[in-house]
Order: sequence, then structure tokens, then C-alpha cells
Amino acid sequence: MDGQQRLNSVVDFYENKFPLRDLEIWSDLNGLLYKQLPETLQRGLDRRRISATVLLVEPARENESSKIDIRKLVFERLNTGGVHLRPQELRNCIYPGAFNDLVIDLSADRVFTDIWQIPPHKNRAYVHGKTASALRDNQLYRRMEDCELVLRFFALRDRANIKGSVRSMLDRCMESGENASVNQISTQRDDFRTRLDLARKIFGGGVFRYQDDNGKSKLSHTLYDGVMVALDRLWGERNSLLASKGRVVKAVESLLSRESAYEVIIGRPNTARAVRKRINLLAKTIAAASGK
Repeated sequence: MDGQQRLNSVVDFYENKFPLRDLEIWSDLNGLLYKQLPETLQRGLDRRRISATVLLVEPARENESSKIDIRKLVFERLNTGGVHLRPQELRNCIYPGAFNDLVIDLSADRVFTDIWQIPPHKNRAYVHGKTASALRDNQLYRRMEDCELVLRFFALRDRANIKGSVRSMLDRCMESGENASVNQISTQRDDFRTRLDLARKIFGGGVFRYQDDNGKSKLSHTLYDGVMVALDRLWGERNSLLASKGRVVKAVESLLSRESAYEVIIGRPNTARAVRKRINLLAKTIAAASGK
């Protein structure tokens, strides 16, 4: 459940994939691989033990829901010290599987990374010394907020899932995705990419952007939510939307110029009611601009 990166580091060191560095005590070992260490030190390392805590679930409560609840509880307790994990980092640990892999894979889509100004990359594998510093320093990538953006589309397109807090909506989506079939994963992959591509074709360089009080163009997570889900609902009218994209862009800009609409769409209220209103406003505005 926890410690994967630490264990992988130990394994990689034993496989001579990286040398020691930044040692203040025994600094003469800096630069050495495991195989280059003196034999006495190798034996000393080999004798060390790694402890593990095994959690048992009572047979009467051994079902998927209770297992997930226990994983959540343990992660929350482990996360009370040091660097706190972001919600999506926790989901990545609690809900492994094909759907989680899909979310990670889509976060590396070149259209997606270009829109959100994330340096291009093929995957999220952290290889010693090979992850570009620009990517490591990117806030969205570093804390898996890019993956959360992808997840938001799948969570909010399901009308029945829009209840409670946004965090609970995202948690439920990840939990339900654990049982996704190969065909479902393939369909979801295509759905995300096609809706994202449609958004870019309609809004161009201004996709998911608004003008702040100083006239500066800024990306908005909540505007992204509304536009992506609105286009998903209007997918059957995509040809009409593309044919009238100029009117669609102006209509959305006009909508955002209204203070009441701006507060709902950009003001980031994090309630189910606000999410529904945000999506409905954008869907209605986009549809009307295209003559539908």
C-alpha cells in the first residue's frame, strides 16, 4: 500500500542502476554503484531487514467496499506527517488498475499537455536522472493535478454522480472504474480525446481560458469542466458546433462577461449544485449559438 518508491529505489540500487551521491558521512563512497562497494559493506547491506505491516480484514467484513475504506483510513493516517499527498496522489495509490492507468496515460496526451502548458512527455515513469527538470518542476505534473483534470471529465459527465463534494465525485469515479472492462477503457479513451480535440478546434488557443480583471488570459479548471462535459452532451451536434464555432466562442465570452455567470463558472464554488449549474449554463449557451 505504501513505500513503493522507497522499495523501487532499493531494488534499483541493488541492480546497479544509479550510484550513491550527496553522502556527508563516508563521502568517499559517492559515485559508487552497489557492485563497486567494498565486500564488507555489501554484506552489511544484505543483512539489513525491511519491516512491513500486514493489515487483516475480518472475514465478515471482507468485501471490496470495506477494503477500500480501510485503505483510505490507513493512507490518511500515514499522510499526517511529512509532505502531504494530494487527493489524486492518494487515489493513484488506493485505486490501481486499468482505469487509473488510462487517466495517467491521457494526462500525457500531447493535445492535453499543450493546452495546460505541461512539458511533453510519454508517461509518468520516474527514471533516475532522466525526468526533465522542466517536467519535474511543473506544478500540475508534480502533484498529479493533471491526472485529476482528466478524471474530472469522467466523473462529471455522469449526471448521477454529481452529488456531494467534488472530491467525493472523483473518489466514486475512481472506485467504479476499478471494474471497467477492456472495451469500456477503449471507449473512454476515445471519448476523452475526441471531446478534447473538439474543444480545441472550436476555441483554438483560448480553450478553457478567461480574462481576469487585469485582462490577462488564464486557464480555468472549472471552465474546463463545463466546456468538456457540455461538448460531451452535445456530441451528436458536433458538426453544427464546428460550423458555427465563431458564434460559439463569442457566446461563451458574452456569458462570462455577466457577473452572475462568471461567479458560477469561474468563481470555483465546489458544490454539486454549482457544478450542475455550470455545465447546464455552458451547454445551453453553446447549443443556442450553434442554432440547436
